[in-house]
Amino acid sequence: MGEKLSGVLASVLTKQWNLRGDFKMFYQMCAGKLWS
Repeated sequence: MGEKLSGVLASVLTKQWNLRGDFKMFYQMCAGKLWS
């Protein structure tokens, strides 16, 4: 049970990390369009 829980937690954290990275790329893309 504990192993499964930590696995779920790890996958949630990596998903949030990837989401944040995508948002950062999206933000940079929009900022680039605004400033160009």
